[in-house]
Amino acid sequence: MTPMRRRMVNDMTVRGLAENTRRSHLHFVAGLARHYRRSPERISAGEAQQYLIHLREERGLSSKNCKCARHGIQNEPMSVWNPAYATDRATEYRSFENPSCCA
Repeated sequence: MTPMRRRMVNDMTVRGLAENTRRSHLHFVAGLARHYRRSPERISAGEAQQYLIHLREERGLSSKNCKCARHGIQNEPMSVWNPAYATDRATEYRSFENPSCCA
């Protein structure tokens, strides 16, 4: 297990997330990394939002699954793996907070 993944798992455990929620968050973050073929720490907020739109429009994910993906992607890699996002997250994610694809 990579150090970033370990930190993510530890953070979710400390926050008291259920096992299925943790598994789901890891699944969507891994999908994001596979989609862009690079580590989540090197993926911008805009790219993450484009991935969510891809999941909804091209892959046909339900609203519920799209929201789960958004929570996993928005909360975990951006705050745990890349502290730069955590410090300026309010500004960075204004439009990312509730994209129309996940309404």
